Amino acid sequence: MANILLIGAGHAHLVALPALRQALPNARITLIDPGTEAAYSGMLPGVVAGHYDTPLMMAPLDRIARRHKLHLMRASVTGIDPERRLVTLMGPQGTGTRSYDIASIDIGSHACLGDMPGFRDHGVPVKPVGVFRRRWQDFVAAAPPGTPVALIGAGLAGIEIAFAIRHSHDGPVTVIDSGRTELAGLPPRAARQLRHEMALNGITLLSGHRVTRVAADHILLDDGRRIECGLAIGAAGARAYDWPQACLPVDGSGFIRVGADLRVMGRDDLFAAGDCAVQTTAPRPRAGVYAVRQGPLLACNIAALARGRALDAFHPQHDYLKLVSLGQRRALAVWRGLSLRGRAAWWLKDRIDRRFMAALRD
Repeated sequence: MANILLIGAGHAHLVALPALRQALPNARITLIDPGTEAAYSGMLPGVVAGHYDTPLMMAPLDRIARRHKLHLMRASVTGIDPERRLVTLMGPQGTGTRSYDIASIDIGSHACLGDMPGFRDHGVPVKPVGVFRRRWQDFVAAAPPGTPVALIGAGLAGIEIAFAIRHSHDGPVTVIDSGRTELAGLPPRAARQLRHEMALNGITLLSGHRVTRVAADHILLDDGRRIECGLAIGAAGARAYDWPQACLPVDGSGFIRVGADLRVMGRDDLFAAGDCAVQTTAPRPRAGVYAVRQGPLLACNIAALARGRALDAFHPQHDYLKLVSLGQRRALAVWRGLSLRGRAAWWLKDRIDRRFMAALRD
């Protein structure tokens, strides 16, 4: 009977679970995660905007564990000894080590700008999603009307949060990005449309400026400007967690290097997927769509390894449908250079998100 550890309740693992359990009905599968729920980041802007109640974006892990006959362990992994097949744990339900035959890592990423002066004391990262959600709710409950908010980073995830905040909060919103090209991840026409929507909603976009310090009530820029804000949100891309860098092969940014079959480079019995990993054969931007699509292949390959069969390769698509929430039950849809904005795009995003969460729960 295979002893399988799933480290982290990321999207790839949650999608993989039904097929994995069906393929290996007698395997001992343990899901290790410090939380009690898995948050779906795609619905976070809707929660911030007030379109969804918080429970709609959360999947209870105990319910998932019962449905798929898993052992759920509430703990954080702090290291792996891949030679001895041992995982080091720390948490309320597990401290010490745990052995495995096959393990997979899907711990996601974070957005903490810990190297930015003042951010750890006064800022909040947009990831982990659960931490941000709680901090945002505390801010809304305590902040006086009209309190300004600033987001550091102009990626699409940060832009969505900016629209959501502007919809639900009456204070000004400023988005600050060090890049010289505004909204570089979008085709020119879609970028123009998004800038137009930001202007209509009173969202200020400052590109080409670096934040030098975060204080309790303002942000300082490299040109000396002071941006007033009651809350500074870090949304400047995905950052890797520290512990894999000490024990696993990683790229220059600290993300775990995996091959086409999603196995960690140089390891036959260890997989990694989602935001914490980079596929060296076909690197792609970090986006939830890739993690979700890795899930079925990850399940097949773990099962194949347990049975001594050949593994398959994951072939990520070069482009994907981008649905950017605009805060008023409107969205911008971008696909292969074409773009559409309005309520129809929001309806499509809402339908996709609700269907995904329903599949996790049911």
